[in-house]
Amino acid sequence: MLRSAIVLLAAGPAFLACRGEDVPVEPGPTLPFGDRAIEDRDFAMASADGDTVWFRAEDAGDGRVRLARYARSDGGLDSLAAVIDAMTKLPVESYQRVTTSEGTVIAETIYGAGFEGQAHRTVTSARGRLVEDLRTPEPYLDPAQLPQTLAALDIARTDTITFNYVSPYEELARNALLVVGRRETIRLPSGPVAAVPVHLRVSGHEETYWFAPDSDGARLVRWRDRRRGVTWDRVEESP
Repeated sequence: MLRSAIVLLAAGPAFLACRGEDVPVEPGPTLPFGDRAIEDRDFAMASADGDTVWFRAEDAGDGRVRLARYARSDGGLDSLAAVIDAMTKLPVESYQRVTTSEGTVIAETIYGAGFEGQAHRTVTSARGRLVEDLRTPEPYLDPAQLPQTLAALDIARTDTITFNYVSPYEELARNALLVVGRRETIRLPSGPVAAVPVHLRVSGHEETYWFAPDSDGARLVRWRDRRRGVTWDRVEESP
C-alpha cells in the first residue's frame, strides 16, 4: 500500500529533482544535528481512527536527500516533500500539495533563489497565483522536512532550540521552539518502546514527536498534533 501511494504522487518529488539545481546552500547558524543520517527506510504511521501517513527518504544526488510524506484527504492524497542538504540539513526546495475547504493549494519554495538570497515561493490556488520572495533568517527549516529531519537531532541530552519555521502560506518566517525532553517509555501497538520526545511550538501550534534511538540513529515512532487532537503511531511491518 505504501508503494502504491508513493507512485500516485511520484510526479511531485520528481518535479523537485529538476528545480534549483544551482542554488547553493550558504553556511550560517546551525541547529544541533548529530553526526547521523536521516532514516532512509519507507514507513507508515496510523492513528486510532485509521488515518495513515506514509513517509519516505531517498538520495537526491549531489549530497542531497529528498524527504516526502503523504496523507489521504477528501480530495485524494496530500503530499509534502523537501530536498535538503544532507550535511547541514538546510532545505534547498520544497513542494506542498494540500486540500482545503476552497480546493487544492500547491506551494513551491526555492531557497536562495529570491532577491538578496531570500526564498522564492509560488502558491497556486483557486484564488489565483502568488509569486514573491520570503526572508528566511538562519537557522531555518521548512515544514515539509519535518518531522523526518528531526531524527538527526542530537537527542542524547535535553535541550531547548530556536529556529525559523518557513511556511509558504505565511508572509514571514515564524520563530519556532524545539524542546528535547528526557527519554521515557511509551506503549505502542507493537509493545513498549524507550523514546525521546521532541516538542515543537510555533504560532500557537504544538506537536510532539517521539524518536527511539537505535544503532542507525533514531526512528520516529509517535507523532502527536495537539491542536487537532490526533496521535499517529508507527506501523511496524512484519519480518
